[in-house]
Amino acid sequence: MLTRMPKTLKFLLTLTIAVYGFGDIIKRERSALREGPGPWYPMILELNEGTEVMTIENQGNWWFVEYEARRGYVSQRAFKGKEKRTDVFSKMGMSSTGKSISHAGVTAAVKGFAQRFSRHLNADYSQLDHFRNSLITPHSFQEFKNITVDLGSKPSLDRIFSLGSQESTKAFSFAEEGSGLAIALKLSSMGLLVDPEAIEYVNHVGILVAEQSHGFDIKFRFHIIDSPAINGYACPGGIIFITLGALEAMESEAELACFLGHEIAHVSRLHGLEEMEYRKVQIKAGNAVDAMNQAFGEEQIDQDILELEQVAISSYERIFNGRLSEYEEEADKLGLLYAARAGYDPNSMIDFLNRLEITNISHESDHYSVEENQIRIKRLKRMLAEQRWKNPLLFQNYSQRFLKMSEAINTE
Repeated sequence: MLTRMPKTLKFLLTLTIAVYGFGDIIKRERSALREGPGPWYPMILELNEGTEVMTIENQGNWWFVEYEARRGYVSQRAFKGKEKRTDVFSKMGMSSTGKSISHAGVTAAVKGFAQRFSRHLNADYSQLDHFRNSLITPHSFQEFKNITVDLGSKPSLDRIFSLGSQESTKAFSFAEEGSGLAIALKLSSMGLLVDPEAIEYVNHVGILVAEQSHGFDIKFRFHIIDSPAINGYACPGGIIFITLGALEAMESEAELACFLGHEIAHVSRLHGLEEMEYRKVQIKAGNAVDAMNQAFGEEQIDQDILELEQVAISSYERIFNGRLSEYEEEADKLGLLYAARAGYDPNSMIDFLNRLEITNISHESDHYSVEENQIRIKRLKRMLAEQRWKNPLLFQNYSQRFLKMSEAINTE
């Protein structure tokens, strides 16, 4: 015989659910629990697939959750089924024996791979922490965002320029992140610009665009290479470089946003890593090298590491010398989309490429050659004609703010 629940008990149950939320299961490896709703906030720990958390409140792309008396934010992507990976890095250091791994454990795992790859690339491993550290504070980014984003127009931009079905649920493995750090160390040997204000500015613009990308939960970091040539480089894991020459050739913040959007697309869509040969290699998190030795023994691990080192070299060469044309075309398209979603005029990328063609500024990549620029301009015009990107009231250029930053660099 069924009995009705007493009103007092029903009220208390409803109140409990409202206060404490619901239990939910993490469905993706390497889901970071952060202090705030964004990858620019410090990480508390990483949660692995199968971990149960208490979801409390949704905040856009992020969920406020509780796990073992710790509260923080995880990406909404953590609760979606993960896509299968088929590249050589995909199984390398994706999981641990426990439900969570501390920040120190993550650092050890990534550094284990970064050190190996750095030696093979002849990169200066001693500078590793420079690329792992945050280049902005959550407070400084929020201030920049508050004066840049028109919150009234943001919902309409999200709706008009939807990411659609392309949203990815893939996560970088420890090996991929380690290879990206090693590649960044190698690229930095060209020389980095030491200008805290310029670096902070480029990071603010880049992260604002990245927030509107498929990689909204990736911890992007942007550095400036002190070179007069025109180029940009995107490393696995989220480290991106722009040359000083590219900055000096620009005339607006919107041009910078589109340029960085292109590089962000390379990272968020895993360009380059998709090309790698698939190998079924399963290891546990923790110290990467020790874990692999325990899993396979010295003889097998030497062969696996040798193959991964070759992959790291191949990935570096792709980044430095240019990617496949289909990846560049997708990055152009998505770069405009990301910039537009952030409120920047996507037509600005054509202005930038036209300027390069007219002035014939030096470049170190075929992607910015005169011939390639002509192809890209035609392609971008076709992309813009196919979209509703003509309304100037939707977008900003922030030319004066950009020129003020540019002049500050040139006077030093």
